[in-house]
Amino acid sequence: MAPGILQSKLLGLADLLNLVTGGRRVDQGVSLDKVAVLAGHSKLNTSAKYVRPSVQDLEKAVDRLSWE
Repeated sequence: MAPGILQSKLLGLADLLNLVTGGRRVDQGVSLDKVAVLAGHSKLNTSAKYVRPSVQDLEKAVDRLSWE
């Protein structure tokens, strides 16, 4: 396998790992800034692309709001 292809596949695996672990960490209550550091990202936007809340996540967030 050519070095470029291997490097590309490894980067793809790193992206997949960040997608899975980043989402789980946020689900467990870890803040996005900490997820970014753990993933080695210097910008929150890079980490944010791996974390997409589900409809249920958004509903829970709204339910936790205090309307008083």
